[in-house]
Amino acid sequence: MLGRPAPLILGVAMLVAAAAAPAGAGEGETLHASGGATLAVAQPSTDLAAREWSFERVAAHTIERLGGEALAIAADRSLSKDDRVLRFRTMLERELDIATLARFAVARGWRRAGAADREAYVDAFTGYILTRYGSVLDGAGDVERFAILGARALDGGDALVTTRLTLVDGWHLAVAWRMRHVEGEAKILDIVFEGMSAAQTLRQEFAAVLRANDGRMAALIAVLRERAG
Repeated sequence: MLGRPAPLILGVAMLVAAAAAPAGAGEGETLHASGGATLAVAQPSTDLAAREWSFERVAAHTIERLGGEALAIAADRSLSKDDRVLRFRTMLERELDIATLARFAVARGWRRAGAADREAYVDAFTGYILTRYGSVLDGAGDVERFAILGARALDGGDALVTTRLTLVDGWHLAVAWRMRHVEGEAKILDIVFEGMSAAQTLRQEFAAVLRANDGRMAALIAVLRERAG
C-alpha cells in the first residue's frame, strides 16, 4: 500500500487499536473484559427474529449495520460537510465504548486523578474523540464496499470482527473491530488496521502531555479541549 495518500487510510490509521491489550497495558486500565455474554437481538429476517446469538455474531451484525450507516452518510451529498461530520459524531458517541477508552488512554493517571478531574477529563476526552474521528469518517466516501469477513470470541468476553473495505480505486483494506458487551449492547472498543493501535497511540500522546506537565491532569484536559475546538 506504499504511496497511497487517501485521507481515509490516514484516518483509519489514527483510529485503529490492537486486538489484544497493547504493550504496557498492565499499567493502569487494560482493554480486557471480565466474563462473556450472549445477547438476544431482533434480526432483519422475520424468521430469525428474537433468536439468541452469540456475542461475536451480535458484534458482527452491529459492525455490518454501522458500516452501512457510515457509507450512507458519506454518500449523501445533500448534506453539507458539517452536517455529515455531525452525523458521524452522533454515531460514534452512540457506538464507541468511550468510558473504557478514556480510562485506558491515561493509564496510571486515572488512578491518581480526583473525582472532579476524572469527570472533567472524560468530558474533554469525549469532545476530542468525537471531533477528531467524526472528521476522519467523512473520508468514508472513498469506500465502495464494506464486507464482513468473520468474527471470533476473544479471551475475557470481547469479540473481534474482521472486515474488508474496497475503495473506489480498487484498493483493499483489512480492518478489524474489537467489540465489548456494555449494558446489553455491543460497543466498539478498538479498531485494528495493519497492526497500528489507536488506543496505544492515544496513550502515548497523552503520556507525552502529562510528562511535559508534571503529570497534571488539568493540563491534559486543557489540551484536549483546545484540540476539540
